Amino acid sequence: MRYPFIKEYEGQFSISTLCRVMKVARSSYYAWCNRTPSKTEIANQQLTEQITTVFDASDQTSGSPRISEELKEQQVACSQKRVARLMRQAALKAVLPKHVVVTTDSNPALPVAENILDRQFVAEKPNTR
Repeated sequence: MRYPFIKEYEGQFSISTLCRVMKVARSSYYAWCNRTPSKTEIANQQLTEQITTVFDASDQTSGSPRISEELKEQQVACSQKRVARLMRQAALKAVLPKHVVVTTDSNPALPVAENILDRQFVAEKPNTR
């Protein structure tokens, strides 16, 4: 987390100052810059691409359990927790459709309530209408 911060602000401040503030050695920062990605990082990038493909194919409604099952069907070995972690890192979150509660019974055979007030809403005394 420190090294990407230094990389982001290296144009605005000197690297020596940033490394001193973040309490890291300049040599370790430069070693981080020249380091090649590990096998795990490369595998995670490839898996994130596959997760994004499956996620978009489901209209962004599938979460990590469904996506991990779909990847297992495609012969991709990965756990649900790994898929969930990579989805969090890639900011992929399933959007579920809103649940609609039907509150109106539109059966025309039901009786209609009688119009007692006949649009006269003014009462002479309380509780008379």
